[in-house]
Amino acid sequence: MVEAFLAGQELPDYAQDILGAIVDLLRQAHAADSGGVSAEYRTRTGQDVPDWMKQPPHSPEE
Repeated sequence: MVEAFLAGQELPDYAQDILGAIVDLLRQAHAADSGGVSAEYRTRTGQDVPDWMKQPPHSPEE
């Protein structure tokens, strides 16, 4: 996961914006159903949800 984040930092600005949107969608999903998202994430990756995904999503004003 860390490798993916670091690789994302080297993307062009437009792609970083897309990556930021995906991160926020994952945070929204976790906020809405932390148990379901955690279970699905663990099934797909074999790992617990990372701390960054547990952070609150950005508010629409940001």
